[in-house]
Amino acid sequence: MATITKAGSYSGSGAALNISVGFIPDYVMVCQVAASPSADVWFGGFAAATSLTISGTAALRAAPNGITAFAGTPALAGQGFSVGPGLSANGQLYYYVAIQNGPGAA
Repeated sequence: MATITKAGSYSGSGAALNISVGFIPDYVMVCQVAASPSADVWFGGFAAATSLTISGTAALRAAPNGITAFAGTPALAGQGFSVGPGLSANGQLYYYVAIQNGPGAA
């Protein structure tokens, strides 16, 4: 069983974004450290577009503002994850870590 990990960053646009990492993640953490530091965590079993937000207290971020495995366009099927507008504030920098465990990992 191999594990694939990818870390990176993206700039928020105010709208939902698709983040391509080359695999369908089982776990994603997105952190924003500028305005109001917080981290959102998503596991493959979570409902689409939700995530656990940690920013002093923990709360479930409701759809459509959370994280979802990204089915993608036909050319990018199964290549990453999507963040909702709640994790894409215009001009804010976000950092992420995406992990895939298991048989699909190469």
